Amino acid sequence: MKTVLTAALLSLGVLFSPAALADARSVCEKGAIERKLTGAARDAHMKKCMADGGTAEAAAMCEAEANRLKLTGMQKDSEVRRCMAEALAPNR
Repeated sequence: MKTVLTAALLSLGVLFSPAALADARSVCEKGAIERKLTGAARDAHMKKCMADGGTAEAAAMCEAEANRLKLTGMQKDSEVRRCMAEALAPNR
């Protein structure tokens, strides 16, 4: 039980580390810029996007990129996974 609790706390630390939050913020800001949001609409977008850590925004951007490249099936899945990992990876 102690190791499960420790693992859970460590994973939360990784998910909510300053680097992970900075990456989520950059993904969310990029989405707001692409949608040309300003004012209250931008604030609402940022709040919602940051609540899920930017994953939904990153998924939408990666899906759009795969569609732009006209990928299908396993190639599309692979590209979306690669793109998501890159978008949400901590800066090195």
